[in-house]
Amino acid sequence: MKLTKKNTKTVIVALIGLALSGELAAQQVPLSNFYNFNEYLLNPAEAGYKDKLVGTASHRIQWQGLEGAPKTTFLGIHSALNEKMGLGVKVNVDQTDILKQFNAAISYAYRIKLNDKANLSFGLSGMMIQNSVGYNDAVVGDLADEVVTGGDQDGVSFDAEAGVMLNYNKLKVGISSSQLFESGVDYDLPDGTGTGTFERVRQFSAYGSYEFELSENWKLEPFVLMRNQGVESFQYELNALTTYKDVLYLGAGYRQEAGIIGRVGFQISDQIVAAYAYEFSGTGVASYSNGSHEFMLGYRLKKKAKKSEPAVKKELVPKEVVKKAVEKVEEKVKEEIQEVIPPVPPTPLVVEKPKVAPKPPKPEPVIEKQAEAVRKMFKEKIVFSFEGNKIPENIKSELDKIAKVLVDNPKERVRVEGHTSTDGTEAQNQIVSERRAKQVKDYLITKGVKVGQIETKAMLSRELLVPDTTLENKKINRRAEIELIK
Repeated sequence: MKLTKKNTKTVIVALIGLALSGELAAQQVPLSNFYNFNEYLLNPAEAGYKDKLVGTASHRIQWQGLEGAPKTTFLGIHSALNEKMGLGVKVNVDQTDILKQFNAAISYAYRIKLNDKANLSFGLSGMMIQNSVGYNDAVVGDLADEVVTGGDQDGVSFDAEAGVMLNYNKLKVGISSSQLFESGVDYDLPDGTGTGTFERVRQFSAYGSYEFELSENWKLEPFVLMRNQGVESFQYELNALTTYKDVLYLGAGYRQEAGIIGRVGFQISDQIVAAYAYEFSGTGVASYSNGSHEFMLGYRLKKKAKKSEPAVKKELVPKEVVKKAVEKVEEKVKEEIQEVIPPVPPTPLVVEKPKVAPKPPKPEPVIEKQAEAVRKMFKEKIVFSFEGNKIPENIKSELDKIAKVLVDNPKERVRVEGHTSTDGTEAQNQIVSERRAKQVKDYLITKGVKVGQIETKAMLSRELLVPDTTLENKKINRRAEIELIK
């Protein structure tokens, strides 16, 4: 802020100087504690990244207990238009004592698929920025001073932000820059004899994150963020967010010159998530406050997967019905095999050696009937649930039965298909479905099945058994299927 009027009250200059110095110097672009839930707030290249509609709204109360401390409201909504393009809109309102800032931006993102595991995204935003100085809210000793009588002042400018983001498997790295043109905001001083300028500085941000699957139920995502605004103005953050069954979120972090941050969130429904963050510090201005608070409400709506004709038919068959049908087929196969191979009668004791030895029965008809029984067993695909990183213990006995049939019939071949829910990107689901199919194949091989008898196929989320709209249905859709290759 540059004020040219000499008799402007010292208290006003001090307030403005405080608002534009120290930690707040890095807050021309306001800070949020919920970037993990909506990275679009950091980078326009994130718009539509997860192929679904995502929206978060949060309110941050900084340094509670200190009069005139910053209060910021964030709103960010973005969605994919198709596999390559995304759109987003974000708004934030930041109030610090007599200074108020309103930002609104509309963003466009474009994604390039580098390979099955990697994507590169580019994003660009057009921004409208309004800065206001509420002179009427200033505390002064002389009520006749032009600071009070001059009225509030505001100004509007336009700017842009740009960013790029690379994701490889579960690793994500992004770089963005806001206030590219450093557009300042001019407005009149309260006595009408001059102008003041709110100078804006170009800001750069770089961040990275990686999602680890700790177990079937737990995930961990470390998040690192670095900001730069102006010469020698750096600030870094270290954060980690853990997730339990995609329902409970717990996180902790550290922001340089700000303090420790704690987060907790809960998935209220399949679409709605609520979260709270508390930030506290023992240094600087923050040490005289009751800490900083931020509340968030988020909405996530996944795009409906395209359903093929077989998938529509399968939606009508509950998982329990499929399991009972498989058990009946297995029992029938056992009965038919026992009928085909009758018990061998005991050889009668004879004194004289028979002149002509009886010919043994030809094995070909028996083998053919066994093969026919195998085909009946695999008349329909054998389906079983498959969540997590390991084969569930409750289906190993079923796989043992399948392995024995294939060992007894080495000419028969099967295909193992891995399926996922609609969660995650196409690249992530490709890896998960491949892994599920391979784990089943490896297990059958350990039971004596030949490698050449098994082939695998990654289906991703292309064939859903049930609509992928609830957590229970997602568990059903995360599965593996085995069918006989004709």
